Amino acid sequence: MGADSEVYIFDFSAYQELLPAFHQILLTGQVPEWLHPFITRFHVKTAGWQPVDLMRNCTYLGTDFSWAGPYDNRNLFESDWDQRSCKSKECPEIGRCPFHQANTPGLAESFNTIIEIAVGIKCLGASQFIGRSYYVTEYRHILTDCGVGPEGSLWRLLNLLGKRGFVVGYQWTASNDGINGWLDPGETRELLESLYKLPLPVYPASFEAMKKFRTPHPFLYEKFGVMRYEHPEFPFEVLSLSFIRTVAEIAATEGKGILWGNDVMDAEFYLEHY
Repeated sequence: MGADSEVYIFDFSAYQELLPAFHQILLTGQVPEWLHPFITRFHVKTAGWQPVDLMRNCTYLGTDFSWAGPYDNRNLFESDWDQRSCKSKECPEIGRCPFHQANTPGLAESFNTIIEIAVGIKCLGASQFIGRSYYVTEYRHILTDCGVGPEGSLWRLLNLLGKRGFVVGYQWTASNDGINGWLDPGETRELLESLYKLPLPVYPASFEAMKKFRTPHPFLYEKFGVMRYEHPEFPFEVLSLSFIRTVAEIAATEGKGILWGNDVMDAEFYLEHY
């Protein structure tokens, strides 16, 4: 079990163009026509929506469906829906909103699946592997050794990248497959600047350069063809953090953001299974 954690080039402008359709799903239950074949193919249940106006009433999620926090250095991998759901006692959408604790998580699960499919098809570019079932807390010791405190801007950005999707993004499997979080283009540039201040491996900013760190696994390659990433001078956690920096640099040159996903599929996968 487990999931491949990857950081993707994220077309934030394309995501913003999808947001009205996502809000329309909640208001009307109507899924855009182009998504119908994928909803059918992956058996996503869409019956039972009640009108929910998050744009007007929600304070738990942003209008882009990002979780409002609080962000800290906890590991949220094992959080169940009771922990993830909204617990407001004043919201006028209680009884209708799929993200509220009072309601069954079934519709929230369906909505998250729809968003992951749509984002995978419309918003994701190239990606880089950063670990198996990785989480931002994997970098806690590295950053502490570098003198980076938990209240600084670097941790704030990493927590957004790893936790913004805590409510709408994370899925329902033991390894928390799904969209962990994302950064917009401005946040991506800010993260890049912060990471370049750390003593991380230096190499050309390209996917090809990162792939050169792949080596055959000493025990699993001969039988299963398993590869691993290895640097002669740095442990994998440090190399992994450098991969985030490198994808951020590539994204910044394209005016795009980055997204952290665990077993998140891109357009090639969905079109292959259309």
